[in-house]
Amino acid sequence: MNITIKRLLTTAIGSLLLIGTKNFCMSRTDGFLVSNITPYKELYKAFEIPSYTSDDLLSIQDILKQPFTYLAKGTQSYAFVSKDQNYVLKFFRMHRLEPPRIGLDVSLTKYIKTRRQHKDYSQNQDFVSYAIAHEHFKENTGILYLQLSDSKTLDSVVTLYDKINVRHRIPLQGMRFVLQRRADLFMDLLQSLIDTKQGDLAKKYIFDLLAFLKQRSVKGFYDSDPELATNFGVAEGKLIQIDIGRFSKDASRQDPSIFQRDISQITSHLYHWLQKKDPSLADYLIQQQHLL
Repeated sequence: MNITIKRLLTTAIGSLLLIGTKNFCMSRTDGFLVSNITPYKELYKAFEIPSYTSDDLLSIQDILKQPFTYLAKGTQSYAFVSKDQNYVLKFFRMHRLEPPRIGLDVSLTKYIKTRRQHKDYSQNQDFVSYAIAHEHFKENTGILYLQLSDSKTLDSVVTLYDKINVRHRIPLQGMRFVLQRRADLFMDLLQSLIDTKQGDLAKKYIFDLLAFLKQRSVKGFYDSDPELATNFGVAEGKLIQIDIGRFSKDASRQDPSIFQRDISQITSHLYHWLQKKDPSLADYLIQQQHLL
């Protein structure tokens, strides 16, 4: 084998090893990189959120003094939980919204333009949903702070530990993120209440769920991702919607016949689950739905 072929093979093997190592590391960290949560320069639109009071900011800064540890990756964000387990900090996965760069191949222009439009729509949809949640359902979603622009209001640096426990110090100025209360998952909590024979408290949370779903519809909003098992929880005794990335304005939902149908569809799985776990709670769910 001549020297040239050996060099080519060595280079190829080295490249494959680097790619393999990178892919392995990315899989171990769920793809989290600081660069993946850093906004790119060509943001399509900044969403301005109403200003916070000085007392609010002091409270938020105090919360952010503690470290946050990796929790999970969602479609829209990476989530980190605070050391005291009371808060969740979600950073938008900005790399999935970054428009592709135009290359030299002119034949790609149409494709790239389409991809830009798609990512523009995705960012707009994500940010509009969070803005809706902040403006109309702040208490019902556990939002404490939301930043969707290059705001310099919050001058804090937060400590994050990723999935493999690597420490990162992240300046929050200009970042896109939301700070929410951490909640126990709704279905897990119901299971616990059923197991401990706390039927009255279970009924309270079922009632609160139906009340919120009706309130959301009456205000003319719709959620295209209504999964109860992962999207709802209870924080400090209050039912909240955890996942707030699919809110949209839809006045048709104010029609009682439509929102009653929506609520029935959203709670269908819950009803069948309760029939197996505690039929009396399943009956309660249906009774309360009829009273909406």
